[in-house]
Amino acid sequence: RIGRMAPSLSIPGGLLLLVLGLCQALKPGGSLTRRHVLAGVGASLGGLNAAAAIADGGGVATAAIGGGDDARARARTELLATIAAGRSDAEIMANVAALVPFDPSRGRGAVDASLAGTWDLVWTHDEAPALVKWARRTLHQPVGTQLLGEASASFGPGRVAQLLDVGGVRFELSSGATPADDDARVIRILPPFRFAALAGGRRFELAATEDDAGFRKLNARSAEAVAAPRNRYAQEYLETSGRVGDLRISRITEGDTAIVGNVYIHQRIPNGSR
Repeated sequence: RIGRMAPSLSIPGGLLLLVLGLCQALKPGGSLTRRHVLAGVGASLGGLNAAAAIADGGGVATAAIGGGDDARARARTELLATIAAGRSDAEIMANVAALVPFDPSRGRGAVDASLAGTWDLVWTHDEAPALVKWARRTLHQPVGTQLLGEASASFGPGRVAQLLDVGGVRFELSSGATPADDDARVIRILPPFRFAALAGGRRFELAATEDDAGFRKLNARSAEAVAAPRNRYAQEYLETSGRVGDLRISRITEGDTAIVGNVYIHQRIPNGSR
């Protein structure tokens, strides 16, 4: 495992207000009510309708690299080292660009069986407001996880789920998902969207929408973003061993204009570990 990552890699702007409100309610003497949970939801769901953009404050396990794949092994090592050192987004993105051409799934990440599983998000690139970046540096690091395939079966067939654990609160977002007909790298994110929080032995259903536009309106998106097509989530690099420590690099390529261009790096962890 590599060392802990930069503290700026944590809560995305869209979820910040909701996390702050729930953490405040859970302080000693606080009371967690539906009013606390729902306050600010419209501004707090952010870009979660595509993929959870919350980075783990822990490290990345190193999966085995196939024999003879020296160039890929070097590019992978350099990427992980850059993340561990807390280097700038520009430097990390340069290392991402160097690794993606070695994609083990050969451009078929959305349909490869090894995509299924439980994945911790270890780094993300987005354009968060300055206030959100400041808050990320001061808040407890959460753990963000994505469930695909059999790992997300409890959320219903054909669905993916994002989990965010912050202290004693778990947030869950689920949506439909299917491989695109025109690109074997791409997952299309589909309604319905369901967002909930679990705390103190109780479950709070925060939001449920039946279409993309409704979910984006709930997120206080611009008219342009509301009218945009469905989100497309390209799997640019997928390690296919199926072993813990595999890496995956993905990018939002189309859809909600507030999150198009976001890049995510995930690490496979054992199913059921979250």
